[in-house]
Amino acid sequence: MTTSLLLLTLLTGPNAVYEPGAVDMAAAIEAAAHGDHRSESNRDRNRYRHPVGTLMFFGLEPDMRVIEIWPGGGWYTEVLAPVLRENGQFVAAGWDPAVEGQADYRYRLHDELHEKFAANPEIYGKVEYQPFSPPASASLGEPDSADMVVTFRNNHGWIGNDLADTMYAEFFRVLKPGGILGV
Repeated sequence: MTTSLLLLTLLTGPNAVYEPGAVDMAAAIEAAAHGDHRSESNRDRNRYRHPVGTLMFFGLEPDMRVIEIWPGGGWYTEVLAPVLRENGQFVAAGWDPAVEGQADYRYRLHDELHEKFAANPEIYGKVEYQPFSPPASASLGEPDSADMVVTFRNNHGWIGNDLADTMYAEFFRVLKPGGILGV
């Protein structure tokens, strides 16, 4: 049994009942993770990053408003955006290009992510972009407006730059009561 199937069994239980009209989240995540909109190298990294197991463990549902913090090149964006496209809302909280003095890679990644969105509107046409470069640009939106906030491979930078408290306070502020923080 694969890890993702084992995790799905643990999360749903051995006697889970399929409900007509219900979205099979594991299948939706798997389809997005292997979609043609992703590069071969990004699809190859599925085996290391385990998007199905990770997002199922976090409790991703198709009708959630999910904010991804600093998506970089968009590896998880490529999975989350199509899964949430029809019934949910995906928010890419990326670096704010209006904030001066950031590392050059932040401006480059911002531009590349927007080029990705523009080149594939059938996948990314409903993605919301939230500029987010604390401390200068530090809001993720209205309080209690997100069902889930996810971040991947960012904690080390926040700790090293004394931003961890600021970041986590903002995540808490924007998450709905009972919301999920996936790290």
